[in-house]
Amino acid sequence: MSGAVTLPPATYTLGGFNKLRRENLAEFGAVPPVCFWVTKTRFSRVFRSFGISLTCGESEDPPADVAIELKAVFTDRQFVRNSCVAGEWGEEQSSIPYFPFIPDQPFRVEILCEHPRFRIFVDGHQLFDFYHRIETLSAIDTIKINGDLQLTKLG
Repeated sequence: MSGAVTLPPATYTLGGFNKLRRENLAEFGAVPPVCFWVTKTRFSRVFRSFGISLTCGESEDPPADVAIELKAVFTDRQFVRNSCVAGEWGEEQSSIPYFPFIPDQPFRVEILCEHPRFRIFVDGHQLFDFYHRIETLSAIDTIKINGDLQLTKLG
């Protein structure tokens, strides 16, 4: 990946996403299935974990609603997901058919938001679904990325 610009793990606001969603809600009756985020990453030299969260705002105190939080834990070979609604975390899900991440290999994570679930793809292969627990999907406006990775593209 020579020449790639590396972005630090951080919080990013999804500027045009809500506008697109609101314009299409009437037509689709739900979140339009074309909305997704893509991260292309390469692990840092220390492989512990990384997380991706889609939230309704950036607030930490009180915490923003978390529509979906994904966390890859390399030592346990788990890719867990959860959500937080009104300050309460739901039941964590961890069942996956296989652990898709290989140390020092770039990968792409896609989060496709459709009715009634998020569909999670890694390198183009569907890994699992996560059914919506929040009611106001149009409030999702922030993606938080952290952990042992170097983000090279967010789109």
